[in-house]
Amino acid sequence: MVNEKLLVGALKDGALLVHADPAIHAGLLLRPGAKQAEMGTGRSMGPGWIRVDAAGIDEDAALTSWLHTALEFNRAATGNGRCTRRWATLAERCPPAWPAPPRR
Repeated sequence: MVNEKLLVGALKDGALLVHADPAIHAGLLLRPGAKQAEMGTGRSMGPGWIRVDAAGIDEDAALTSWLHTALEFNRAATGNGRCTRRWATLAERCPPAWPAPPRR
């Protein structure tokens, strides 16, 4: 969750559920491992919801690319670039790279 919106989700089989810009949905489906996300068999989640198979995110660069894609849509959809995560208190804006998890 970023800015109170779902960014991505990890699925049981290692796949990734990505929330992306519906305007570029068709192009994103051409990327390796990407297909239309479904909520149950045959029930499409609609444009902007993409399932990326584990093989499509097995390289760090591929995973990072999907995270950036989802983060850019999140920023545009929420109308602000500010992070609302509690642990990002020092950042005015979300960093361009995926942030490190909070220290415990």
